[in-house]
Amino acid sequence: MLMRAGYGVLGGVLALAQVATMVTAVRFPDVALLAAGAVGGGSVAVVPRFPRVAHAVAVLGYVAMISAGVKGGGCFFAVVITAYAVAVRGWWGWAGFGMAASVAVELWARLPADHTVATAVMVGAAALLGHSARQTAIRAGQLEQRLHELRSSQASLAAATATAERGRVARYLHDVVIACLGGVRGQAVRARRLLTDDDRAAAKITLGRIESASRDTLAEMRGVLKAIRAPAETPTWPGIDQVGHLVSTVRASGVSVRFEQTGTPVPLPAGTDRAAYRIVEEALANVLQHAGDATVRVTLAYTPAELVIDVVNGPGWTLRKWSVGHGLTAMREHAVTNRGQFSATPLPDGGFHVTATLPL
Repeated sequence: MLMRAGYGVLGGVLALAQVATMVTAVRFPDVALLAAGAVGGGSVAVVPRFPRVAHAVAVLGYVAMISAGVKGGGCFFAVVITAYAVAVRGWWGWAGFGMAASVAVELWARLPADHTVATAVMVGAAALLGHSARQTAIRAGQLEQRLHELRSSQASLAAATATAERGRVARYLHDVVIACLGGVRGQAVRARRLLTDDDRAAAKITLGRIESASRDTLAEMRGVLKAIRAPAETPTWPGIDQVGHLVSTVRASGVSVRFEQTGTPVPLPAGTDRAAYRIVEEALANVLQHAGDATVRVTLAYTPAELVIDVVNGPGWTLRKWSVGHGLTAMREHAVTNRGQFSATPLPDGGFHVTATLPL
């Protein structure tokens, strides 16, 4: 609104200036010529809405003034201003028309050469300024768009990072807490059954194992919390070389576990090493929860290209029906995250078969 008012005031000033010039030069100027001068100078007032019309009217007014032998100062400045206005909108042809028409009429009227050159330079400079302003506005718009895209990307990245961090913490908590508590739960049920059978000595041993497992769980939980609070510090997680100790712990709880290893063990990448251990741990925890007195076979098979983890258990007493719960989901995530494959299927005899293949 303020810009339109400014153009209106400027148009009025140029119209009055052109009329004053004509009245001063000729005592009784032609009415039609006077009107042409006023309209030509005042054309600047409609630049905000009709820039091309304003430019054409200004040029025609200037041509009329020069053709009639009258100084066209007001109309000329209107030509310069409207040339800028059309150029800033990208209409170069209109600005060229204005400059060509102004120069042509001056050449026809045989005005001094320096005057004609000055006309060409001023109209051309106005058009170049308009073009420069347009390019600046375009670049500013592009920068603003890129800034908006960058902010959107940053927001998306922050959301994805937060989601990934929540997933990482959830996996750690599941690996450390759920798996260990699952084993504790299985042993607690076993202890209850032993007490029911009046085998207090065996029940006492089982309760001691529950105490030991709980202690280990608390130690690992402290490690997880330390890693979350100080992410720069890399915690030490159990790897595939600890599977033997894990098997011994499960055996100590009263489960019959046979551990086999084939092929030549090789150092594994940190992620794969940790995932392999967690898959075996989760599979054995599931056995303790679902079939505590079953016979289990754990096999680690090394090949030149991959490590195959095989955990098979027979039927046993069942606390609850097998289902695709968090344990199977966690094992699958460990395998897939490390470009591996995972499968878990119930067996006809009531047992369960877990297989994971991890590339080396």
